[in-house]
Amino acid sequence: SLDTPAFAASPKATAYKPPKRRGPRRTEGAGARGCEGPLEVAMLPLIPDGYAGLTTSGHPTLFWYMPVANEVEVVVTEMRAPAPIVSQRLTADIGIMQFTLPKDSPQLVAGRTYRWSVAMICPGFNRESARPFAQGYIERIETPSEVTQQLATVSKSIPLTEALLQKAEIYGTAGIWYDTLALVSSAYLANPQNSDLREARLALLEQVGLTK
Repeated sequence: SLDTPAFAASPKATAYKPPKRRGPRRTEGAGARGCEGPLEVAMLPLIPDGYAGLTTSGHPTLFWYMPVANEVEVVVTEMRAPAPIVSQRLTADIGIMQFTLPKDSPQLVAGRTYRWSVAMICPGFNRESARPFAQGYIERIETPSEVTQQLATVSKSIPLTEALLQKAEIYGTAGIWYDTLALVSSAYLANPQNSDLREARLALLEQVGLTK
């Protein structure tokens, strides 16, 4: 069962220290247009801008902001590869959405960069390129030895939420974006009524310029 700990104080914002690298920029496709017309806010990948975010997971979780409820297609492709390793349709609600690569799909390979996109399914659109979409990049790395050592120090006797946030801090300090956001989100989703945890996730997003 999921615990709902009573925090003695509000959980502090998880610190994220970007790695020193540059790369492709995140993309907000089709401006602020949806299938049914203009949107107040465009679809947005929840990633840092200007480089591929890192993960240590072979089947990581991807996050994006969805301005309207709509069916979408999630596609993950290794850079320069001819065919995607994941192509899946799902129904997305308004708000922050997440998608974990299926366990039966090929794992991301360490040292390689992948492009992922989420595109709205718009039956009335004649051109695929006109569909509203969000696009980002992800690179898998081997778990650094210092991260493995620090994770081993997280006590197994503390509440689940506290453990998730401690692990998020370890990954965030190491500049591993996708794992950090996944852990902070897991802490929030375990206790969705906890406004402090909601604010902690928003504070993490703000550190990489995701203020909308």
